[in-house]
Amino acid sequence: MKKRLPLFLVFFASFGILAFSFYQNSTFVSSLPKIEPIELDYSWKVSKSTSWQVNKQQTEQKQTLIYARMVNYDNQTKRSTFVEPAIIEASASEILFVNSQRGSTSNDQVIELRNQVVIHSFDMAAEENKTLRTEQITYNTKTETATSQVFTELYKPGFRISGTGFEANLKQEKYTFKSDVKTFYQPEP
Repeated sequence: MKKRLPLFLVFFASFGILAFSFYQNSTFVSSLPKIEPIELDYSWKVSKSTSWQVNKQQTEQKQTLIYARMVNYDNQTKRSTFVEPAIIEASASEILFVNSQRGSTSNDQVIELRNQVVIHSFDMAAEENKTLRTEQITYNTKTETATSQVFTELYKPGFRISGTGFEANLKQEKYTFKSDVKTFYQPEP
């Protein structure tokens, strides 16, 4: 009986310590303030991001690289905003560089770029460079049309056209300047 008494005391002490620990833990958890979920302004946010769409098997197809200092996206409204977006799109026949200070998309379809928008296009087949400069431009990915309501300049080697209000159908490569149109043409020697 004397041998069982220490074993019984150890068991009883262990049970007491376990019960005391459980009581302390449950008291601590119940004393914590209730945490409410925080509503975020954006569904997700990314800093200094780079994304790309590259097809390793078919390199002659279009390859896209997008960089932005900050991207905010709201899943409910399908709207995103960008800080300093830069886009490079390359295919076997053309390279396109797009830069601006700010940008946004709506419905994952309409892209608007603002503040120091510069679009460089290099057509390797025709060996032709084009540069478009404006403060604001909107591009619809479904219709492949670009529009601007502000002063816009289009540069080609030996040719410059500018005006207020710009419309372009990029599928058909048709450009229209609306008002205050000025053209400078200098033939190559």
